[in-house]
Amino acid sequence: MRWQAELGRAAQDAGATAARWSATLARRALTQRNRAALLGTLALVLMVAGATWAIWHLSVPPAPRAPIAVALEQPRTSPDGRPRLVPRHAEEPGRGLSLATTDQALPRAVTSSAVPALPDAVQPLAAIPPAPAAPPLPSAPRDTVTPVTAGLPPEPAQPAAALAAEVPPVALAQPPWRANAVPVSLAPGQPMIAIVIDDLGPTHGPTLKAIALPGPLTLAFLPYAGDLPNLTGKARANGHELMIHLPMEPIDLRHNNPGPQALLTTLTTDEVRQRLDWALGRFDGYVGINNHMGSAFSTWEPGLAVVMQDLHEKGLLFLDSRTIGNSRAESMALAYGVPAAGRDIFLDNEYEDPAAIWAQLRVVERLALKRGSAIAIGHPHPATLAALAQWLPEVQARGFVLVPISALVETDPTAGHLVQASGQGGELR
Repeated sequence: MRWQAELGRAAQDAGATAARWSATLARRALTQRNRAALLGTLALVLMVAGATWAIWHLSVPPAPRAPIAVALEQPRTSPDGRPRLVPRHAEEPGRGLSLATTDQALPRAVTSSAVPALPDAVQPLAAIPPAPAAPPLPSAPRDTVTPVTAGLPPEPAQPAAALAAEVPPVALAQPPWRANAVPVSLAPGQPMIAIVIDDLGPTHGPTLKAIALPGPLTLAFLPYAGDLPNLTGKARANGHELMIHLPMEPIDLRHNNPGPQALLTTLTTDEVRQRLDWALGRFDGYVGINNHMGSAFSTWEPGLAVVMQDLHEKGLLFLDSRTIGNSRAESMALAYGVPAAGRDIFLDNEYEDPAAIWAQLRVVERLALKRGSAIAIGHPHPATLAALAQWLPEVQARGFVLVPISALVETDPTAGHLVQASGQGGELR
């Protein structure tokens, strides 16, 4: 059609005109002078933008980062669904240690195979009865203690013999370990048993139940507990002997907190002495100390030398809890002239199992019959206190004699040496 042809020619003319105009504009815009002006303008814009960003970045503080959420390990549970608590004396494994943080049953300190059979010439006072059936008891909640703050780097180690040689002789008319000892009457040939209960003080309910047990027992109080003069006074009034349960550094300090004012391998010797003096001033009437944890500190001779020299000068005794197989604490005490002994058996590594606790009590009896004495350490767990409440009267009725720790140090200087870190029948803790 004619109008369509006319429209097409008009479109072609318009396109040609636009093309000519665009070409002319491009030639004029892209002359050398215009290109220089364009580049200069672009550079100026970029400089202004960069300066503006720099000024803003320096004047506005960065937004704080959100804290990172850390997933904590959930407490392990026992088969019945209750949280599985780790005993306070349990520590990370070292030489001669067993791991207390696994779900496997903890090995016992001594089994019946570790004690040789009695010779025919030895007649037991009474047959050791089988352990009575005991119902399972609820576990006690674990206390929370204040984190420990490390001090300065350790000082160079010195030979124990050289340190001991520097200790001046101390003459005391009646040293406290004798003056504060609970007197006992011993018949010749009677097998002696010393029961020590550690970790007392922070929780008053279990502490008062331990104090109410028949004795004499040796009750070891943590120095950072409150109301110690009142609690220890009640213990003395009920015929028990007192010790300070001195916190010492474990192998894994990150996961095993010994408590405030603990003796650490990162302290100077002056700091060790200051913390020891603080602990010894918390209450009166004690015969000496034993270590709470301490698998690391009890192998560090410079720190042990400070402790043993102070105990020697003050006339106190030392009981090595033996939380690690290669502990140097007892031998260092003897080198400094400190009356000392070592733990034979832990009663409640399996502290939620009454049958296991009763089995350990029977091992204590066998060891006392064989050697003449035995030292056992327990803790104020419900199952332990219930077993002791039943066992203490009946074991005395069968001819065994309960003695405080001072009596064994007095009568048997080798007490605690038979079942040492040999790996026979169980590991030390």
